[in-house]
Order: sequence, then structure tokens, then C-alpha cells
Amino acid sequence: MPKHTMPPSRRRRVLVAALSALVAVGAVATVAVVPTSAQSDGTTRHVGVCRTDDAGYCWERHGLGIVPVNLAVRPRPRGNHETYTLAVVPDSLTASRFRLRAVGLDGTPQAHSVVRFVYWLASQLPTTTTTTTSPTTTTTTSPTTTTSTSATPSPTPTTTATTTTAARAPAPTGTAGPVCGTAALDGGPATPPSGAVTVPAGDNSGVDFRRANTVYWFAPGVHTLGSDAYAQIIPGDGATFVGAPSAILDGRNVNRYAFTQHATGVTIRYLEIRNFQPPIQEGVVNHDGGDGWLMAHLYIHDVNGSAIMFGSHNTLRHSCLTRNGQYGWNSIGGSGDIVMRDNEISYNNTGDWESQLPGCGCSGGGKFWDAHTVRVLNNWVHDNHGTGIWADQNNYDFLIAGNLIEDNETHAIEYETSYNAVIRDNVLRRNSWKIGREFAARGDTFPIGTIYLSEAGYDPRLPAPEGATAFVIKNNTLENNWGGIAGWENADRFCNSPANTSTGYCTIKSHAAGTATWYDTSDCTQPRIAAEPMYSDCRWQTKNLDIHHNTFRVDTSQVDGGCAPRYCATMSLFSNYGTVPDWSPYKGRRIQESITFRQGNRWHDNSYTGAWRWVAYEPGRYLTLSQWQASPYHQDAGSS
Repeated sequence: MPKHTMPPSRRRRVLVAALSALVAVGAVATVAVVPTSAQSDGTTRHVGVCRTDDAGYCWERHGLGIVPVNLAVRPRPRGNHETYTLAVVPDSLTASRFRLRAVGLDGTPQAHSVVRFVYWLASQLPTTTTTTTSPTTTTTTSPTTTTSTSATPSPTPTTTATTTTAARAPAPTGTAGPVCGTAALDGGPATPPSGAVTVPAGDNSGVDFRRANTVYWFAPGVHTLGSDAYAQIIPGDGATFVGAPSAILDGRNVNRYAFTQHATGVTIRYLEIRNFQPPIQEGVVNHDGGDGWLMAHLYIHDVNGSAIMFGSHNTLRHSCLTRNGQYGWNSIGGSGDIVMRDNEISYNNTGDWESQLPGCGCSGGGKFWDAHTVRVLNNWVHDNHGTGIWADQNNYDFLIAGNLIEDNETHAIEYETSYNAVIRDNVLRRNSWKIGREFAARGDTFPIGTIYLSEAGYDPRLPAPEGATAFVIKNNTLENNWGGIAGWENADRFCNSPANTSTGYCTIKSHAAGTATWYDTSDCTQPRIAAEPMYSDCRWQTKNLDIHHNTFRVDTSQVDGGCAPRYCATMSLFSNYGTVPDWSPYKGRRIQESITFRQGNRWHDNSYTGAWRWVAYEPGRYLTLSQWQASPYHQDAGSS
């Protein structure tokens, strides 16, 4: 994978000069330039993105429902990212789209670039609310499959879909949006709270941060921790660390960690934290996964590993995690009761770890590993160099709702060898372009899932969110992603198989008194694995999927400049022909038969716009919607 180039350093917006340059390069319609902060005039803002041609022009589709008379546009504020000006091209406005021209502050066309912007009706006219945002690109390694000349699958579905009226997804309920560069990060107390310890700017290596139940107030300015790589803040139980406006904790690319060890009930608020150097798979804040931590209104950026690590009973809210070397967040090893809400998580994995460690599965916006009872709500997850939200290995009881997930280079949401989730009311746009393009370039037709379920499903032995009795994906809007939803189950991946990349991990055995018990790899050996219950229990199964009332829209000409049929715009439910190991009881077409017909997977009442195709049973078997709905599949009843 080529090295990902992050956006350049912050440059001042010189609006008068920029507009003068814009006028100089050609005639444009009247443009209203507004402050980058949120407006309060009651107008509806729409967020858009397009890719320019060699003269800086591009088209944007809109959902305003009218031919706009006076359309205002401005570049989206992006912190330290490219700055350019935009104008609507005269006579380009129609009921469905308009044309823009982008010009850099130096007066040259913004050619062959992805430009991001906000637009609205300058005079208040009826509008249809939409939200859109921005693209970029990167990769992850995808499963290798063995396909063979296929026999006709057995028409033995375990469920029969009931015909209902055509689906129309309700509007998402979330409030996801910008946090980075907004007032949400600047609200710390300007003076020390009563009884607080004042931490002056400068070298804080002599401050005793270990006192329990103590409030530490960081004065404005830059704070450092000394010259030792392992200099760090080790809190006491119940301690609070709060920053004044402009308080910065700077590791100076010397210190590895900011807040560490196992104190409980720690609160950290209103701090900018930057330039720490934790190794891969380690984090800067809550490095050791302490219980009961509240992390809020934090701006954590330009650290080598992960910005934060989650322990149990942790909350992260109203924070900006951006441009970090590996992840925005990470959670390793059994943490539960985690809430991550109202954050912006962007441009992470600057270290391009999938190139440094091919196949590591260790990059993106963030990752949960072996976590449970997790709520991921109303976050804006965008432009990450990898997957947006990733849950890998024996996770369960996840609610992923109300998020805006855009322009991540691989999957928007990946749920792998895990159980019991509800994914609802999210908006997913322009994800998976990089991985999709790379697969297409090498002629690989493995279906790319923007929501990618790999050996993931519902198991009644484990708790599920919102009382769900299925693995639920509902009321989501997916627009111009490389793919749709992929339900995949690798026939060769099971507990104790060499094809299981999570060595030593096994599947669910029981859940009692709030504790999950897992099988041991020794349980999944011959001859036991050849008979029930171990034949079923030794597999992570893609089963009991209930996918309904989602809206899927794709214009393949707008996906990364255009994508070829069969490579993009696919929904899929499939497996591979089982081959290894020699003692596997799952060889041949057994898992293809099971995932397609016998594991309770059901699509219904969805809405599709664009050139969608469905892949069923095995890679390369493409279906139209009518074929997908007909025998032997009987899927997507009530969909149109």
C-alpha cells in the first residue's frame, strides 16, 4: 500500500484574496461566504463532496427537491487541512444537481482533488434535509477465498419472508457532526475550581499527580512531563484533571504516555494532548484500561499509537481524536460497559500500519477487541486510513446508532468473529473506495462490504442490545459507498483451525451471572467437532441476520470516479468452498449451504436505488433483485 499523505499544516484563510482569485479565473455565480462556525439562522445545511477535473470543476447531486434560486456554498472547515474557495457555476442549477469550481488560495484551480463543502439555500425555501460529507482512501487485507465451479445450491431455506409494503427508511436520529475545531473543546474553566490544585504551564515533572479525589486544574499554556520516555501522570482514585482554555499537555515526541495505571473513577476534561509516542497497540490516555474513567472534551492528536484505551465502565464524549499514528481508540481484553458518543474521529492511522505489518488488522478509526456492552452513538467517523468502526473477536452486546460514517478507506463498520449487535440509524457515505479500487485493479471480485460482517451473528446465549433476538441492521442510509452489506463466513475459519487468525481464541460456551464462558481450543478437535453440539459451537457463524428498512443508494459513476459492474454496488451473503485443515468437518459446500439457506439470515423491506447486484452462496454468483427474491433464496420480500 502506498504511504498515505496526510493533509498539510494549517494555513490561514484569507477570504478577500481568495475570492479575488476566484473571480480572476472565470465567471461564477454569487457566493455567500459565511463563518466556519455553526449558523443560527434556521437554514438547513447540507454537507457535500465531489472530485474535481483538471480545471477544478465538479458536479454535486442535491436533495433539495427544487431548482434552487440562490445557492450559497463554502468550504468545510477541516482544521489543518487543504484550504480552497468554491463557487457555483452559473446556469448549472437543476432540480437534482449543480456544478462547482474549486480554486486554491494561490488562484490556481484545485484540480483532481476531493473537495468538501457545505451548501444551503441563501433565502429560506422548502428543503429536504440531507447530510453528506467527504472522501479519502486506504486498504486492509481481505479474506482469501477458494471458489470452484458451483453446483446448484439446495433450496432449503429455514425462513420464508412475508411480503410487506416497500421500505422507506426513517430519517436517522443521530446528531453526529464536527467536534474538532469547535467550541466543544474550549469550555474548560478559566479559573481554578474551588479546592483545585493549580498546575502551572511548563515542566510539570515535579507535580504530585497521585492524590486521590483531587481536582487538578491545568493553567493555560503548554505543559510537559520531563525528559524521560516513561514520564507520565499516574492518577489517584477519583482524581479529576481539567484544562483551562488553551491548556496543552505535550509529550514533545519524547514521552510515551500521558495518563496510566489502574486508578478508578478518573475524569479528564478539556485538555489538548499531543505528540506522545506509545508503541503500536498501546495508548496515551488510560493506557492500562482503568475502570470508571470519564474522558470528555479532549483534543488528542499526532500521537504514535492510539489516542485512548478503554477500560470497563468508561465513557468518551465530545472529543476530537485525529491524525493519530494507529487508532483514535483501542480496547483490548474483556472491557465492558463502554459508551462512546458525540465524538469526531478522523484521519487516524497516519503510520499506515497495514503496510508496515501486512495483514495485522491493526489500523483505522478505532477497534474493540473482546469487549461487551458497548454503545457507539452519534459520532462522526471520517477519513480514517482504514476501517471506521471495527469490532473484532468475541465482542457482544453492541449498539452502533446515529453515527455519521464517511470517507473511510476500507469498511465503515466491520464486525468480525463476534456476536449480537444492533446497527441502526446510521448514515454511511463514500466508504470503502480505496480497498474496492485495489480489489478491482487486481481483478478480485470478492464483494466489498461497507458494513462487513465476517463470521458474525446472533447467539441467544449472550445478551443483546435493546432486547434484540437477531443481529439487527435497520434504518440505515448507505450512499455511494463501494459496496453495501456483506455477510461472509469463511468455511475454513473456526476454533482451533490454522485459518483462524486469532490464535488461541474460541467460541461462546455459556453466559451466566453476567460472565461469558468460552470453549477451549482443545474442545474443537476430532472426533468431537464432527458431531453436535461441537459441530455448530466451534464456529463463529454469520447467522440470524435481520436486515430491514435500510436505504441503499448508489450512482456507480460517482464512486471514486466510476467503478465497474460486479466490482462495486454489491450486497452479499456467501461463503467459500471448505478446504482446510485435513481434519475439518466443514469441507466442501457445507458452509455455503448453511449461510445461504439454514442460518436464519433475512433481508426484507429495504429500498434500493442504482445498479445493485446480489452475490449469494459463493463469490461470482451475481443476482438481480428479482432473482434474489425468487426461489431458492427468497430474500428481500417487501423491498424495491
